[in-house]
Amino acid sequence: MIRFPRLIMASVHFCLLCTLLSLPIAQGNQDGHPLAVPEVVRIYKGESDPDNFGVWKMNIEWRANFTNSYKPEKVAYDVEIFHTERMTLVHDETIEVNNPSTTYQWSWTSPIPLQCTSHSVRLRFRDHTRTSDWTPLYTLHGEDAHVMSTNMIYPQNPVVLVNDSIVFCCILTPENVRNFTSSSFTLRISNHTYVTRPIQYSSISPSSGFDITCNGSGSTAFTGHAPDVRNFMCETRDLTSVECHWSLGRSTGLAYNIKYIEYSVNGRNCSGTNICSDICTCVLADGIDKGVVNWTLTAKNALGKKIISDVADPKHRVRLKAPVLEDPIFVYKRSATLQWKWNAMKSRSFPLICEVEVNGQTVEGTFSGTSLESLVLPDLQPFTNYTARVRCGSLEHFYEWGDWSNPTTFITKEDIPQPIDVWVQVLGEQTCVIWKNPTVSQSHGIITGYELLLGSSKTKSEAISKSATEHFHKFSSGVVDFISVSAKNSAGYSPPSSVIIPSLFSDSDIKTSAINETHHHDGFYMFWEPSPIATCGYVVDWVPTFRTELCAVKWKKMPPGVLNASISSDFEEGRRYTLSVYACTSGAAHLLQRREGYVKELSPSGQVQNLTAVQHGPDVVLSWEEVPNDKQRGFIQGYTISYKPFKEQIDQIIISITTALVILTCAFIAITILCYRKREWLKSALYPEIPKPRLSETWFTEVQQCPVFDKMLTAESEALMITKPELYPQVVQEVTKDQELTALKSKDPPQTESCKNTWETQTIPSLITNLSYIKAPCPVIENPTYNLTMALPSDANQVSNYRPQIQSPSDEIQPCQVRSVHMDSMDYQPQPLEPLTDLQINSVEFEYLLHSKI
Repeated sequence: MIRFPRLIMASVHFCLLCTLLSLPIAQGNQDGHPLAVPEVVRIYKGESDPDNFGVWKMNIEWRANFTNSYKPEKVAYDVEIFHTERMTLVHDETIEVNNPSTTYQWSWTSPIPLQCTSHSVRLRFRDHTRTSDWTPLYTLHGEDAHVMSTNMIYPQNPVVLVNDSIVFCCILTPENVRNFTSSSFTLRISNHTYVTRPIQYSSISPSSGFDITCNGSGSTAFTGHAPDVRNFMCETRDLTSVECHWSLGRSTGLAYNIKYIEYSVNGRNCSGTNICSDICTCVLADGIDKGVVNWTLTAKNALGKKIISDVADPKHRVRLKAPVLEDPIFVYKRSATLQWKWNAMKSRSFPLICEVEVNGQTVEGTFSGTSLESLVLPDLQPFTNYTARVRCGSLEHFYEWGDWSNPTTFITKEDIPQPIDVWVQVLGEQTCVIWKNPTVSQSHGIITGYELLLGSSKTKSEAISKSATEHFHKFSSGVVDFISVSAKNSAGYSPPSSVIIPSLFSDSDIKTSAINETHHHDGFYMFWEPSPIATCGYVVDWVPTFRTELCAVKWKKMPPGVLNASISSDFEEGRRYTLSVYACTSGAAHLLQRREGYVKELSPSGQVQNLTAVQHGPDVVLSWEEVPNDKQRGFIQGYTISYKPFKEQIDQIIISITTALVILTCAFIAITILCYRKREWLKSALYPEIPKPRLSETWFTEVQQCPVFDKMLTAESEALMITKPELYPQVVQEVTKDQELTALKSKDPPQTESCKNTWETQTIPSLITNLSYIKAPCPVIENPTYNLTMALPSDANQVSNYRPQIQSPSDEIQPCQVRSVHMDSMDYQPQPLEPLTDLQINSVEFEYLLHSKI
């Protein structure tokens, strides 16, 4: 009885548990459609990566496995993605599909390259709150799934948008994993892979990029911008194709090797425009008869793309290329025909409008027509160089002028010249007819000469031919009444220009007035009153007033009604010109006024001529002739006379002379004082003292003119011995010895030592003499002139009337050896030999005083 309730309670619990467990099954069975597990077909990388750069996108394909009886209107799948090695959930998402089908594809972009580590994926079906079971894990293996031989960083050299973030991973070899440390790669996601935190580059990278390294391996990141294209527009240039062009906006900032931009218009690739500068062009081989067309430009690079569009009818966007202009073949005197070709244009029925530029000026008016390929240029000048070019546009829907063609050059043919400008000058008994050389626009060709017809009522008319370089013809006045001149070229003669010769005295009653002012320095301004006889206008001519040359006149013709003229020519300052105004009539020209003036007056360059003074009592009458006309250089307004009394002139002369004398006296006194103060300096500078040379005993020893001095000393010694031998016994002995050696000396030259000993042992009284020697045979020393002074002792008697013996020519003098000569910077001049005079014996010593020329 006690166990029964427990058994009942256990049965009740079991029944409740079965009921709870059977509720989902009962519900599922109630719907009758169990949720099937989807079937994963494959998992793969989103794009190819031939350079192992890095892939971020993973694609997943699967099947729904629905039964035929169960097809929900809305389908959802749960997706979970893991890092395989550590089964770290990195992404989960519910994918809703609005159009259920049997096969599905989904892509996921990883924050790190898929090479960094293996990724596993599983899916399950979801229907509102019900879900199916998970599929098995499907794995996309990374580079860390096998053993690496070297460390590797992903992504390799990525291209990143400025301000975008990027994560790098470093896959290590097994030996580098153990002790790996890095300040950049701080997060470990697998056994061999470390990653960085997101790195953001806020500026454009330099050309070398931003580097990141990991244990000897590295990667370089380049940052920049997506393409920026602007001003996209399409038009037709040849009525056959469509040419689209656009400009580049902001630079991508990428290095040259990665700045490649892919362009496409309406899905068609534009080859050759991947790298362009400012303007890019793409040509589409489309017709222009499609009406309104929408053109879409897509520009894409590694960082993104930009899409812009343009809409228009190609026929309303006609901007033609340049036609090819040919050389004109129909060229006339005043017209020419231009022809051109459209090399790229195929449509020959398109209405065009064209304009022409001739010599840099656009011709007024346009030329239109269907398939226009030629036009005629009217109103041209004969014998003129022309350069023309042409451009065209659409006639019906003008959009823009096309490009200018190449220029073509041509010369119109010659035509007869225009009438030339003729004038006449009458000067005394001579008359000159003058004509101007026609300008290029007037000659209509090359002038080859002039034809003149001289007409007279008294004689027969005369025809004269002139060369192209002649522009005047002289003849006697009164012979010819009128003359006509015609110019000629290859096309013929110009219409004749006639002039009637005026009477010689027709202008005698016209007075000449002065022009006292000019409005500009390079010419004159003339004005006159209207004349009723001026039927064909007026003529103003000018000529130098004081020049008597014929045919030197210049002129300017004015039309009727014009009563002033500004005359500018090669006028010279300081030269007077005569200007005349004539009325042009049916007959001879009629003089209206004549004036003289200067464009600029200068001071006279000449003086008055023949100035004379005649005194009448206290008065003096001065008379003179005017300055020559060609030296006046202006209108003489008057003369200035200056004079001074003659006593005034004497005073000025006296004052001038006195002043000059005072100045000279002061200068002389100043020079005298200066010379007195500087007298010592002047004496030393102008008259320096010349010391007499003193030749000591040592000098004679070194010079060693032994033969010369030996003879002299012998003669002196003999004189002494003869006078007072008792006073000089030593000298007598030496002389005796010398006489014994006379024979030996005549054969052998004395030696230096013997000469020296002789001088050392001799003591000779002082002699005052003037000796001159003939040139000794010694090759080095010239014979100088000496004053010889010998001093005797004070107690010795004077020897007077002594004359040394003159050496005979028979005496032979032998040269001796000369070691050195010191002359105290004095030059010696040999002199003729003179006799010894005034011998005075004062002492036992002697000196030779040498006189020399300084």
